[in-house]
Amino acid sequence: MRRRLFVLLLIGLSLSAARAASGPEPAPPAVPPETRAHDANEALRTSGEEEESLLRIAEAKTAAGDYATAEIALRQLLAAPPHPERDHRVLLGLARLHRLRQEGARAAAIYEKLLRDSPQHPSNPAIYLELARTLRSLGAYDLSIGRFYSVINATLNLPSVEPSDYRQLARTAQFELAETHLIAGHYDEASKLFERLVTLDLSPEDRNLARLQGARAHARAGRSAAAVSILAPSLTPEAGTAALPEALHLQSTLLLQLDRTDEALALVQRLLASEHERRLDQPERWQEWQRRTGNQLANEFYERGDAAAALKIYQTLAAMDKRPEWRLSLVYQIGLCFERLAAFESALTAYREVVAAGAPTDSASGQLADLARMAGWRIRHLEWQARTTREWQQLIQPTVESTNPPEGPGTAIAAPAS
Repeated sequence: MRRRLFVLLLIGLSLSAARAASGPEPAPPAVPPETRAHDANEALRTSGEEEESLLRIAEAKTAAGDYATAEIALRQLLAAPPHPERDHRVLLGLARLHRLRQEGARAAAIYEKLLRDSPQHPSNPAIYLELARTLRSLGAYDLSIGRFYSVINATLNLPSVEPSDYRQLARTAQFELAETHLIAGHYDEASKLFERLVTLDLSPEDRNLARLQGARAHARAGRSAAAVSILAPSLTPEAGTAALPEALHLQSTLLLQLDRTDEALALVQRLLASEHERRLDQPERWQEWQRRTGNQLANEFYERGDAAAALKIYQTLAAMDKRPEWRLSLVYQIGLCFERLAAFESALTAYREVVAAGAPTDSASGQLADLARMAGWRIRHLEWQARTTREWQQLIQPTVESTNPPEGPGTAIAAPAS
């Protein structure tokens, strides 16, 4: 009887190929109704070893993203005779499965049942934490905030929890509580909570992340100067690098809003420095922030009329990646900056590079073709402007010469009339 449970599961998982290859099984003999009922009850009686195996299967399939198979295993366990501790684990696994499926309402209902049925269970602080995250994903921010506070309260009421586990859960709950206030638009409360976190005994990475989020809260509340002040310690050379590119991005944006353009430009150039890429485990993350910040700030400088600052950033960005789909749009922007600075020959050189790269070929993309058309229009405009200027100068030159005749050796200057 014990093996029937696994046979049913293996059939559902398409893992019984060997049995299928041997052909269809003969039909079982007729069984009296009372015997069938007895056998059904026996099929649900599994040993502790088999239950652990099903739980491991469910966990492995959930981790692999095979949620349908994981649910089969979990619900098969729920169909067995009640067992409080096993059922608690099964329901917790089912709630996590629903969370991963983005079925937040179902997950929240199971979490609430677990907390209601086992108010003193050692896993309750972690369950409160998962429930709070689930409610936040559903947009129920006030309920989520209450559950984050419950994480701390539940841990205090459970003396069996290790002190190290308590500290980790408490700090995680505090951080996510502040994050929830930030997401909900409670910027004053969020900034206070993040500033309080900075004073705790955190790792440099976590402290800098708290500063970054606290600065975001101040910035969204319109307090740019306060955000700049809070963020400054995160930008020191000894600061951790995980949040550094985001901190540089936010700080440079805030400085530009405060019209501190020289400081903003210096921070952007620091962000674009290539040596930083070697300081991160994931250099592509740094490159992503380089491109995002560089483009945003260069566009801001250009719109403000500071074409020289925009030109420096565009030139640095263009040198980072030689791929045409990345570089040519920046070369076009470089041409616009040169044009605004009245360096027309340099602008023409940039536009001609774009036109040459975007010429109709089998490999040319639509974006490159559009850029080539725009650059061609700028070239024609600049050539027309230069031609018109020359013709105008030729037109007015004889007039200027005729109204100002050169003085010869015999030319007398008439004395003014008395």
